[in-house]
Amino acid sequence: MPTAGSTPIIGSTSTTDGTLVSKRRKLTSVVWNYFDKIIEDGQDYAICKHCKGKLKADSKNEIKHLHVHIDRNLREKLASAIILHEYPLSIVDHVGFRDFATSLQPLFKMVSCNTIKGDIMKIYEVEKDKMISYLEKLQSRVAITTDIWTSNQKKGYMAITIHYIDESWLLQHHIVRFVYVPPPHTKEVLSDVLMDFLLDWNMDRKVSTVTVDNCSNVFPRLKQREKYYMVVPSKEEWNMAKEICGRLKLFYNITELFLGRNYPTANTFFIKVCEIKEALYDWLICSNDVVKNDGIKHVAKV
Repeated sequence: MPTAGSTPIIGSTSTTDGTLVSKRRKLTSVVWNYFDKIIEDGQDYAICKHCKGKLKADSKNEIKHLHVHIDRNLREKLASAIILHEYPLSIVDHVGFRDFATSLQPLFKMVSCNTIKGDIMKIYEVEKDKMISYLEKLQSRVAITTDIWTSNQKKGYMAITIHYIDESWLLQHHIVRFVYVPPPHTKEVLSDVLMDFLLDWNMDRKVSTVTVDNCSNVFPRLKQREKYYMVVPSKEEWNMAKEICGRLKLFYNITELFLGRNYPTANTFFIKVCEIKEALYDWLICSNDVVKNDGIKHVAKV
């Protein structure tokens, strides 16, 4: 729509008595189905009906750069749709999809996989800069979780997720990096991937906790890089943690079973209580003194 202080584009012709008569100039190109043409301060402009952007409409190259503007907007929409719905990049090569897109907008020239990949990366960089700027101003610290994911091609990827409390005291989560990690997945390799992220995002001094998926590697490395990190779990302590967590998992599963029922009747919980008692008897013969002593304390209570 024309803005305030602007008028629709018109032409003028002279009459025999020398007066000027205004008339509307005919716009013949189909590109004008997507723009409104106006005059503002003596300059011709085209107003995009979709993004409301204002572009110069000089007579020399007015059509060419308007086509470019339409292509750029549609490419951005296409890239956003691929990101949102996790479509494969190869969708731009699918004959049916190309025909469908052409039927919607004949002016749009479908792009290649490499081009749409570049468009997606541009969106990522823009959103990344926004997030970095936001996190720098955030008063709270950020918790990080990592997961190692294996694709169908047996390639390993690390997903890094940040968790924080925003200004409205709401818990927020964002996957900020999904990166290929070449084998072997040693502690040095995984630690370097995480540290590269922290430094790239200027978050090395803003982290509160790091939670990894059953991996004790991301900690010895942290001790080497962070002088204030004085306590690193030893190999024996990690083995102790695995031993205890494995044995407590039975209690967790049974508790979840009971909580999921409105009326846990005897035929349901009796068998589970027996499983607990058998597990506690196993604790009594465990070589781990901590587990053994806990078994002695609790077996008589069941």
